[in-house]
Amino acid sequence: MIRVFLYSDVILDFLLQREPFATAAGAIFARGEAGSLRGVLHLLPVAAEHADTALASNLKDVEDYVQYTVAGAVR
Repeated sequence: MIRVFLYSDVILDFLLQREPFATAAGAIFARGEAGSLRGVLHLLPVAAEHADTALASNLKDVEDYVQYTVAGAVR
């Protein structure tokens, strides 16, 4: 069984059927229903340090980096 971190946009793509990503998002959820992915939902807290790290980086997509740092802190 594989444990995954789902970015919030993937969940929204699936629920709202937003193309062109809805098909790929649906495939991820189908694997979860089949039991090959661990289907546990955790809401991860975002601390000020996560946002500060993202803002201090020179990355174009700050929101993505915030989610990346939050997911990395959970290991």
